[in-house]
Amino acid sequence: MPVYLGDVPLDSAAVGATAASAIYLGSTKIWPAVTFPYVIENSNVTDADVPVGATGCWVTLHGPGADGADGPQSSYSSSARTVQGGGGGGGGAAIPRFFIPASALGPTWSLTLGTPARSASDSRFVSGTITLTAGGGKGGDGGTATATGITGVTTIDGGNAASNAIDNADSTGAGAGGGKGGNSQKSSNASPTNFSGIAGGSATVIPATGVAPNGGNGAKARSSGSQTSGTMYGGGGGGGGGAYPGGGPATTSTVSSVGGDGGAGYVKVEWVTNHYWSAPDIGSWSFTPPAWAKAGDLCDVILIGGGVAGGEGSNSATGPGGNAASYVTQTITLGVQLAPNGTLSGTVGAGGTPNGSAGGATTCTQLGLSAAGATGTSAGQAGKTPTPVTVGGTTYADFGAGGDGGPSKGIFGLGNGTGAPGQRGGVLICVRGAS
Repeated sequence: MPVYLGDVPLDSAAVGATAASAIYLGSTKIWPAVTFPYVIENSNVTDADVPVGATGCWVTLHGPGADGADGPQSSYSSSARTVQGGGGGGGGAAIPRFFIPASALGPTWSLTLGTPARSASDSRFVSGTITLTAGGGKGGDGGTATATGITGVTTIDGGNAASNAIDNADSTGAGAGGGKGGNSQKSSNASPTNFSGIAGGSATVIPATGVAPNGGNGAKARSSGSQTSGTMYGGGGGGGGGAYPGGGPATTSTVSSVGGDGGAGYVKVEWVTNHYWSAPDIGSWSFTPPAWAKAGDLCDVILIGGGVAGGEGSNSATGPGGNAASYVTQTITLGVQLAPNGTLSGTVGAGGTPNGSAGGATTCTQLGLSAAGATGTSAGQAGKTPTPVTVGGTTYADFGAGGDGGPSKGIFGLGNGTGAPGQRGGVLICVRGAS
């Protein structure tokens, strides 16, 4: 929205001598005007207005990993003793990139970036009745991902950590669990044996951050003193995997073995507006998605052939109107049927020429689509219009109409009864988010 000082629009702003790039009212950006795509990444937002003109938003959430537990310590005794290492941290949950149409959103939206801790906080998106949550690791348990108010969301829980009862950290979650710290163990008056920690779990790379949210390794146990007196220290647990970076390994200090930090959470909201494109003329056409388009975006392709020309008028009556062509549609997913920077091409059919000639076909080569040109005329002088088609929430009714029938030539046949040409065919493309 524009910002004015009196009746003068603001064109620059500064805080002291430092130029400001934006002005916010609360969490709502008011200057300069929002342009799309409008991306918020790893920031907290509270009750910001949904941007005017947005057709929806892509939401990506990853919960942080839990910190690993510190290794405990215990004094020697003459009897056998084992000091367990600290448990690893649970991995963060995730909600992969998901599109929410504007019609499903409330008037405002909020975004929370979860932060690591032994019981890590959650990453969350809220708007209207919709709440998406990618839980942070809680102690040794992986975070939980949930979605309410909307269907079709992919939810991936975090991996559990290695604990006293589990030798291996979970690698199957969104963020892998951290490894358990090593035990310090002694029998009778012998010196303690200090075991190495368990390795953290391994995870696959997250596309949003380009890193693998692995769990941190547990630290090795240690001890100090003589065979009969001293202190035994269990190794600290490794941190649970978060989106970026992965969980940290435990460390050994002069006092105790400190659990590793959990990996950071990650949040991203991409506000977008549908990108519409139409082939400019008959003949060859070529289309490449906009630069902001990504794998997973949807691309609606709508073809229609040329309409029939109107029929010639007779000595006693007007000519019949030409028939309209019909739409052929296909919705494809970028990254599947077409690369985000790929190209679609084909030909746009011409309208039929007077009197009563059929329209030409419109094609898309890469998708193997063809919309036939219309044929024939129908009663009534007016050219016929195509039946509208709705794809992805947008209704299309352009191109492909039949031409009007020609006027009567008059009783002596001296007039010009030529019918009107049919309307050319068309290609209409919309790049949008998944609904």
